[in-house]
Amino acid sequence: MTYIGKFNKLLRRIRQLETNDYYSDAQILDQFITGLKNKLIKKVRPHVPEDLNSAIQHAKRYKMAMEEANRTKLVNLAIEEPSSAAEEKIDQFTKKVKNYFTN
Repeated sequence: MTYIGKFNKLLRRIRQLETNDYYSDAQILDQFITGLKNKLIKKVRPHVPEDLNSAIQHAKRYKMAMEEANRTKLVNLAIEEPSSAAEEKIDQFTKKVKNYFTN
């Protein structure tokens, strides 16, 4: 279960309590933001979300953007030309494999 799912589940439990004056909406919002990963906190907090739903939407958007950036990095790494040092290591490994199978 994701952090958002766990947080919403906990929030439903809190709201089911007979005395629901434990946490204000502002406190709940702050608790949600504080529980995010540091990279997301730095992206969500400056937007000063007015409510929990707004904070959740910001967090989801930034998480998706970060995941897309990571995928793009992996694709770029896969299609980039290897450096001369990397080519040298590949050549050395290829020679070792050939020697292993010819002996």
